[in-house]
Formats: sequence, C-alpha cells, structure tokens
Amino acid sequence: ATSPEDNDRAGRIWAQGLGHYPDSALLQVKLGWYHWAAYWIYRSPQGAAHIAEAERLANQVVGSKDLTPEIRRQLHWLNAFLRMQRRDFDGAVASAKMAVELSPFDARMLSSLAEVLICAGDYRAALGWIDQAVAWEPDLKPAAHASRGNAYRLMGRDAQAVIEFQQVPDLSPRMILSAAISLMQLGRPAEARQWAAKAAAADLAGNSAVAMSAEERAQIAG
Repeated sequence: ATSPEDNDRAGRIWAQGLGHYPDSALLQVKLGWYHWAAYWIYRSPQGAAHIAEAERLANQVVGSKDLTPEIRRQLHWLNAFLRMQRRDFDGAVASAKMAVELSPFDARMLSSLAEVLICAGDYRAALGWIDQAVAWEPDLKPAAHASRGNAYRLMGRDAQAVIEFQQVPDLSPRMILSAAISLMQLGRPAEARQWAAKAAAADLAGNSAVAMSAEERAQIAG
C-alpha cells in the first residue's frame, strides 16, 4: 500500500477473506500487517485499536499448528515490529533474525527489518543489512540512504547522517526532521529550521507514506 486509502482497501479485502475462512493463518497475518501499517506508517487516529488488533491476530497465529515457512516468515517479520513497538528490543531482534533465517535473500525484508535493529541500538548490524539489501536490489537505494541517515544520527555521526539524507529527494517528514536534528547538532541552526519547516509542510500536505507522530510535530512547534 502506498497511501492510507490503499491500506484500508487491502484491510477490507483481508477482513472479508477472513470472514469466509476464519481459521486461515495467512489471512490473519495479512490483516495483522494492515493494522500495523495503519498504526506505524499512516499514524491512524485509532492507532491504539490498530496495534491491539495486530497483537491479537499475531498471537492467534502463534498458537496455530503446522504453519508453512512463508506464514512463519511473515509472522516473525510482523512480530519483530510489534515487539519493537513494545520496547522488547531483544525479542524484536530475535524475531527479525528468525524471519531472515527463513528467507535470507529477501532484500526488501532485510531492508525493512534494519529499522528494528536501528531501534534496538544495533547500528552496525543494521548498516550491514542495509548494504546487503542494496547490493541485491539497487532500487532500494533511496530507502537505504534514509535508513543509513537515521542510524548515523543515532550514532552521533551527524555529518554523515546529513550527507545520506541529502541523497533522498522525497524523504518522509520523520526523516526530514531527523536531518534537521543532525543539522542542529552540527551548529547549523538556519539550515535546521529550513528542514524542520519542510518536515511540517510535507506532513501537512500528506504527500508522504510516513506521517509524523504527535511528539514529532511538537518538536517542530517547539
């Protein structure tokens, strides 16, 4: 899905399918992904309800028997993010690694799960996953620059972070704000304010797949 509307449309399809096949572990995982995206990517106002439903569906699948490798991969991938959100970083990293073990050459999954490693503070491993993903799938370069920028910022390597962020023409509002933070750390407040204004404008326009949270908006307003 590339918009909240697309995500909602997918969610309705998975929910309808689950109504016909209530024991389908695959549909449960797919619907769990819909709720996670509504919560984390599109910042739905009903975020708490979405995350609770994603957790419920994932727990249902965990209790299922005879899961196929693909369903287990999807489940570990989803659980990595759910555990990250709960700040169970050890569990999140363990789930991420189990997903990768099931599909070690899936570049898009590797790139996606690098975010879990970044949030867990395992920056070097995250950078390794990002580099490997891009080596396998060069189309991931824009996402890789953004992820590297975020990792470098959290590592305190702000100059490198800004260089990475500058390689992406359509950064999400959250990553634009990260660039602004790095610029402020580098003693470049005028540029930082320009980037913060860009983040607010992009967030208001809704032209990015990743909206900012209320806390991130407050940082700009402050």
